[in-house]
Amino acid sequence: MGNVIYSSRNVYKLLQLMHGRRDRISAIASLITQGILSSTNWRQKVGTVALGGHTRAVAEAQSAEAQSRGTRELWPRH
Repeated sequence: MGNVIYSSRNVYKLLQLMHGRRDRISAIASLITQGILSSTNWRQKVGTVALGGHTRAVAEAQSAEAQSRGTRELWPRH
């Protein structure tokens, strides 16, 4: 996968381009909480934005996923 780490500013720009809304993360988190998005689909979307590092957005998504599905990790450590 590589060690690519985007700056938070670039990640934010990408997130804006993808959805054009500031509340994208909370919207995605609520979808995950409702079980509409599978963790695999979410991982694919986030993987294109934050390949090698954790952004606040990724951490928030992990938190929402963990709260809705228990304690298993959304991204298993390799």
